[in-house]
Amino acid sequence: MHYPFVMIGLFLVILSQGEIRDIYNNAMDLFNQGDYEAAERELKKALAQTPDSSYLHEALADLYYEMDNLEESLSEYLRTLELDPENSNAAFSAAYIYQQWEMYDSARYYYRLSIKIEPSDPGAHLNLGNVLWDMGDLKGAEAEYREAVRLEPTYTKAHYNLGLLYRHLGQDSLAEIHYLAAVESEPEDYDSRWNLALLYEDMERYPEAAEQLQTLLEYYPDNLSLLYELASVKENMGEKEEAKDIYQEIIAVDPTYGEAYYRMAVLLGAAEESDQWSGEEMGSMMGTSEELPAFWGFGGAYDSRYYQKADYKEKKEVTDIPAAEVYAWWGKYIGSTMATYIDVGANYPMKFRETENEEDYGSYDNYELSWELLRYFTGWTLDLGIASRYYPKVLPDPYSRYIYTRLTGGAYIFFPWFDLDVFSVWSPQERYLREAFWWETSVSRDMKHGEFKSDLSFWQRWDTYNERTNGASFEMDGMSVSYRFSYQKWGFSAGIGGGYYWYRPFVSKEDRTPGEPVPGPFYFFSASYSR
Repeated sequence: MHYPFVMIGLFLVILSQGEIRDIYNNAMDLFNQGDYEAAERELKKALAQTPDSSYLHEALADLYYEMDNLEESLSEYLRTLELDPENSNAAFSAAYIYQQWEMYDSARYYYRLSIKIEPSDPGAHLNLGNVLWDMGDLKGAEAEYREAVRLEPTYTKAHYNLGLLYRHLGQDSLAEIHYLAAVESEPEDYDSRWNLALLYEDMERYPEAAEQLQTLLEYYPDNLSLLYELASVKENMGEKEEAKDIYQEIIAVDPTYGEAYYRMAVLLGAAEESDQWSGEEMGSMMGTSEELPAFWGFGGAYDSRYYQKADYKEKKEVTDIPAAEVYAWWGKYIGSTMATYIDVGANYPMKFRETENEEDYGSYDNYELSWELLRYFTGWTLDLGIASRYYPKVLPDPYSRYIYTRLTGGAYIFFPWFDLDVFSVWSPQERYLREAFWWETSVSRDMKHGEFKSDLSFWQRWDTYNERTNGASFEMDGMSVSYRFSYQKWGFSAGIGGGYYWYRPFVSKEDRTPGEPVPGPFYFFSASYSR
């Protein structure tokens, strides 16, 4: 006789659970949308109907954790465990909150409870190992990390923590094994590869340290800390010039990077090597003291095609005129974001100093004085300058001037794989403004080969005035490609290179005006010393 009532009661319970499930699903949707307050209201509405639902308490605990309400979150996780003692996730989460509060005894208890419920969870063993380390139980921490690795042999974090532990214990060979295992399982893991590089540095295995840092730079090319550490390794390897190049690269990107200025100063002899930087030295590096480090150097070069002379007689005759050049420069930082340079140089055309037709190419001897001001920005450098070239002898070209002055303004732009130089040049002595401007651009790529360096450069000149049409124009007026190979050590640099030069490549030879050069190869070499 009571069966119908029982069936009706069962039907009502099933319906109620369905409604609760709908409320739960709605709360989870709101949770995923980030509307935590609405999700909290829905979950509490569901708990009002079934206060002993463990999965609702666990969901509310997760919600409170996302809301940074750790006290309420922990309370709900503990209530979940009361209702469902086999819930390993609730035990793990409670332990994690206790760990954040540095209540290590409670954290240890609930991590062990989580492991008892789910022994094959490597994450619980890893976190328990961290808690035991914080409690000073290093052997217990080692055992838990090793168990995590046994359960998941490619567990990067467990291998990394074992590496840290063995480094702490002074067992560097074991630390190396686990750091290597960590980077093998996750090549882009920053912490593992970084610590492996530092380990190699401490073991004075500098080439291997450099290799790890260079690999990290492939994944994190904008990380200046990596570049700085690589430069430090290069110093320890005796590659001082390459270290200076890296420090300069860092300063170009971040002109406020004081450590790079300091190391540059040490390498250039402007500061003493010290574990503690003095206030005066740091002020010098960062532009807060009166005396800033100065830089200077000198050198010479030879160019097989410094000038080209075209004569129109019975046929067009073109003569390449090589030249030797000597130069010197002096520079000084202005604060931490600017620098100024003064350059002096002399050019001596060398071929046929006394020719059969009595033309003396020595007439083209010239001397140049220039001044530049540089302002460093992140990723690029602004360069403003003025230069004057003086010809002490009478030139055969009546249109040439004894003093030739030009103003330049442009920028060096640093990209990950190449550098771009863009400059505008103005000759103020030109009669017409439209004839005074031209642009020069250069795309270059530097490459390192141990102690050697090479660079590939593609140069172009663009005119804004066409002399043939006597009108405004924007056309390529010069183009060359060159490759240079150099060696640097102890402040000395020597290089050799070659290339090919085009001049007005879009104009036929018949259309060229007298005196214009023609395409052809060239070579050059140089040597310099800098401090």
